[in-house]
Amino acid sequence: MNTLKNRRVGGQTSLRRSSMVIFTATLVGRVAGFARELAMAQYFGTSGAMDAWLMASVIPNLLFGAVNATLSATVVPVWVESERNGSVVNASQQPFLDKLTTLTVVVGGVLVGIGEVAAGPLLHLVAPGFDRASLSLATAMTRMMLPTLLFWSVAGIFSGVLQARERYALSALTPMAVNLVRIVTIVVLGHFLWGIRGVAIGFSVAVLLQLAVLWPGIRKVGRLPRWSLDWRDPRILALVKLAPPFFITSSVSSIALIVDRILASFLVTGSIAALNYAFVLVQMPIGLVVSAVTTPLYTRLAQHHAEEHDEAFWALALRGTRWILMAMIPLTVWLLFLGQTVVRLIYQHGAFDPGSTEMTAQALSILALGLLPSGLGFYWQRVLFAKHDTKSPMHYSLAAIGLNMVGDFVLISPLRLGGLALATALGWGLDAALLGHHVFLGFIRWTRRPCKGLWGLVLAGVVMALAVEILGSHPIWEARTLGWSVQLGQGTVTVVGSAATYATMLELVRFPEWIEARRWMVRRFRTRFGERRRLS
Repeated sequence: MNTLKNRRVGGQTSLRRSSMVIFTATLVGRVAGFARELAMAQYFGTSGAMDAWLMASVIPNLLFGAVNATLSATVVPVWVESERNGSVVNASQQPFLDKLTTLTVVVGGVLVGIGEVAAGPLLHLVAPGFDRASLSLATAMTRMMLPTLLFWSVAGIFSGVLQARERYALSALTPMAVNLVRIVTIVVLGHFLWGIRGVAIGFSVAVLLQLAVLWPGIRKVGRLPRWSLDWRDPRILALVKLAPPFFITSSVSSIALIVDRILASFLVTGSIAALNYAFVLVQMPIGLVVSAVTTPLYTRLAQHHAEEHDEAFWALALRGTRWILMAMIPLTVWLLFLGQTVVRLIYQHGAFDPGSTEMTAQALSILALGLLPSGLGFYWQRVLFAKHDTKSPMHYSLAAIGLNMVGDFVLISPLRLGGLALATALGWGLDAALLGHHVFLGFIRWTRRPCKGLWGLVLAGVVMALAVEILGSHPIWEARTLGWSVQLGQGTVTVVGSAATYATMLELVRFPEWIEARRWMVRRFRTRFGERRRLS
């Protein structure tokens, strides 16, 4: 029996364990990410310097992040397809890693050189509303951060190799390490030494650390990559065919953010920063919940596709969809109804004043409309990528960004910052609708009753929303002058009460995934409690 089949033994337990590892590590990383945003809000608020930083980070942070995601995701299906035996990188796979890493460094080095020369014109293009001083500052920081492309790219390869080997811990822990370094450099280099330029230097240091964290994992599954200019390898060609559509798909959200920031540069000072703070809050559930489900499922889906197990593939894809729906509905409701409270509690300190809270909360309340579609779209893209279908998601993403850009230009005049947020949410909705139609054709063909219990899930979400409205609108919470501790109490009572309502409704409608999760938690509790009693 081959390696892929051996890995199926205890498959559900393995997936749960992997998801829990990723969830826990991601939770810590997201908490550290929030601490990073708090540090930025504390010291730079929605100032002009913060706007300059965000525009400077457009190219190295957003687009290079797409390069990282592309390499990480395309390596997985190519690696799984070629892997059949052994628990470490074998003799045929190691040259592939050597060639791919060398090719990535060469191409990345060329792009960095071009970027350093063209940084000025590029920043003028993406920040036409900046004055000369802000544009000069943003250009200088961009040039500081451009070399991180090399680190991002190689880290993407390493992360993909580890995921293909079903080793998720280091990849999941990387954001925590990066964010901790970012926090230290924001305080030391940014606040005490060089201002916003110190933040750019700290960013480069943190990205280099990302590569260092993954380095030991690569050594455990084989030797470190060596320089190799012989790129004649069918796996390189397969990856090159997969990569361009995936890169375009991964870049769509970055391009949408760039367009939003370009237009926001013409609005009042701080609009770019407010939009960014809101976007960070909306993306947190996707990184925390959807990524925890998607990462282990993606490798397993690629394995099913490699073995041509279509029924198992679509059954697992449907299972992931239903889990994401169940988890994302309450998170969407909370951000929609409690957005102002969330922003006030998290960000309103130091340089982040009540005016900053108003701008950020306005953008957040609208972006939250697209949270569920964005999470489903992220997952369904990976479902199609696992089948080596990168063109369909690319076409859907291009349609979505087209709607987003048209919406930006139409809605910015009447709604200002809210118009940019609404256009983004509409783009997410269209992308999810197109992907959902494609994926559901597979569900209908290969699975039984794919929509079982969904009406009950919707009912549970509606009742939960009513609970949030009732608990959150009680007269004792209405005074805006309430202290931080009272506001925290409001949020806690509302979240806990509405979560209990949601869980009760899921139990009443007997939603299958909830029943499975509840039984699993009960078994875990009894096992742990029994072990403690025996030890005592």
